[in-house]
Amino acid sequence: MIELPRIDQAKDISGKRVFVRGDIDAPLQFPISNSQFSKITDDTRLKDIWPTIEYLLKQNCQVVLAGHLGRPGGKVVPELSGRPVAEWFSQKMSNEQSSMGNQLAISDEKIGSFGGFRVSEDLAVLENLRFDSREEKNDEGFARELASLAEVYVNESFAESHREVASIVGVAKLLPHYGGFRLAKEVEVLSGILENPRRPLVVVIGGAKLETKLPVISKMAEVADFVIVGGKLLSEIIVGSPIMAMEKVKLLRQTENGKDCTLESIDRCQTLLQTAGTIVWNGPVGRIEDINYQVGTKRLAELIVGSKSYKVIGGGDTVGFGDKLGLTDKFDWVSSGGGSMLRFLAGEELPGITALLT
Repeated sequence: MIELPRIDQAKDISGKRVFVRGDIDAPLQFPISNSQFSKITDDTRLKDIWPTIEYLLKQNCQVVLAGHLGRPGGKVVPELSGRPVAEWFSQKMSNEQSSMGNQLAISDEKIGSFGGFRVSEDLAVLENLRFDSREEKNDEGFARELASLAEVYVNESFAESHREVASIVGVAKLLPHYGGFRLAKEVEVLSGILENPRRPLVVVIGGAKLETKLPVISKMAEVADFVIVGGKLLSEIIVGSPIMAMEKVKLLRQTENGKDCTLESIDRCQTLLQTAGTIVWNGPVGRIEDINYQVGTKRLAELIVGSKSYKVIGGGDTVGFGDKLGLTDKFDWVSSGGGSMLRFLAGEELPGITALLT
């Protein structure tokens, strides 16, 4: 079991400046005019990191929260501003402090050399880190600028811990570092599955991008008893692909138009799912953004939640679809990560976790 240094184990944290790299990449509804900001449509990720923020504030720390929203590509995209995140925390703190729930006013503020938003005397939110191309390049100078804002670093973004970027890896190298409560719980739960799962262990992988998921599928086939593969991945598999020779891998079949998986092929996996000890699911098996191609993923979700297994779901699209069906709360663990969850369970090293252990 990985023993992460957790923020409540830090000595003499009271009154210190703390940089929290949070998973703030919440789904957004873009504004209809340039005079408005985007609105958060699902605040699950922000709720997940709130206990860590709240703990630090109670320790009289000055907290700088940072992260990214979307993929702005190293340039300023107003629709992806971090302001809605600041507003969410402003409302949250107002609700905590007053039964009236009057929202604290936030203000634009320069925080060091960075743009950002002042939520309260002790909490500031930096503007979207991906507005600067140096973030994703893991630029050392950028990491030093971020580190100059604080005395302690906290990683509260398991979903991004498989990425070697400045705010995940670079800053951690420069400051005393700890995991947040949510990240530590993710590692604890997933370590238990990796090291001593209730078997049979069945992993369900959907979505797209076979070139990035094939290595994960190969490694999961070594760890799991069965790996069920569906979604757009199937259309990317060519004759002779290594995946076709993996005995533990079960391939679903696509509908004729390739936009969903057939109910027949999903139902063939019913016994595997019903008799599983643990099920881990990441990735839809159809084009779920279109209501006409949600049938396969819906059927799969129903079979999984109907199992008596220990059930784990991860990945934004998968969890979001589970929410729409009202099924997410039937899972034993809802991981904040998709790719990071699969890589962790496949035994891969996550740079963000490694940085906390060194």
